[in-house]
Amino acid sequence: MLTHASAEVGGYVIERHDIVKDPTSGKSEVNPVGIVRLFRKHPKIRYQGAVHERPGDSILAAGFQLGLATQIKLTHLVSALCDFKSVEQSPTAPVFLKAWPTA
Repeated sequence: MLTHASAEVGGYVIERHDIVKDPTSGKSEVNPVGIVRLFRKHPKIRYQGAVHERPGDSILAAGFQLGLATQIKLTHLVSALCDFKSVEQSPTAPVFLKAWPTA
């Protein structure tokens, strides 16, 4: 994938699986979230934000597109329930929902 990356693509959205445990019930659930964590080394591409840093906006501002890396999954263990519990509520939802195949 990376060796054949288009020159227009500056970064990739990957699927992160947030594994959260409800402190009340003790049940765990997996919440998929689209997140940009694979991107080019470029002087205009930087993480933005003090918490939950995001490089996606700087990739787009630098004139690149975001691609989708369906082969990569990141597992994220979360100690408490997240503010958003679905892909639709994720900050990267527009890219994730447009390109990700539905099951």
